[in-house]
Amino acid sequence: MTQKTKKRSGVLAALTLILLLPLVGTWARRGREKCCAFDGEKILSIYRVRVVDEEGASHVFCGFTCAEKWIAAQGAKPTIIFVADEQSGREIPAASAIYVRSEVITGHVSGNKIHTFENRRDAENHARSYRGTILNHWEQAKRSNGAGR
Repeated sequence: MTQKTKKRSGVLAALTLILLLPLVGTWARRGREKCCAFDGEKILSIYRVRVVDEEGASHVFCGFTCAEKWIAAQGAKPTIIFVADEQSGREIPAASAIYVRSEVITGHVSGNKIHTFENRRDAENHARSYRGTILNHWEQAKRSNGAGR
């Protein structure tokens, strides 16, 4: 192989590597699970909370307690908050959710005991099954949970 051919092969290999790097990065991150923006705990879809800040950025949390602590630390009100309906896993606006404080802990690190439901019957069933109390809105859940103190 001549010197010129070796140089071309090296340049071609370098360009190929540069072009493949984004694909390799995407592939490597594919298996990673999202972690809570407050405590780094794994996020289970049925307990997920998403807070949109004033700049439009989304911050995802493993549950109510972490989201509330993060919001309190920011000093600014979020634009909107979404919670997961524990029955379906579907994201719903926090303002329309029904909250239940029960004995079931959703996060090992946070100790969260606040559960969110879209349907009142699901919330009542959870409260009945796990010695819970129905809380109708985010602020009531916050006071009941002791978050933000």
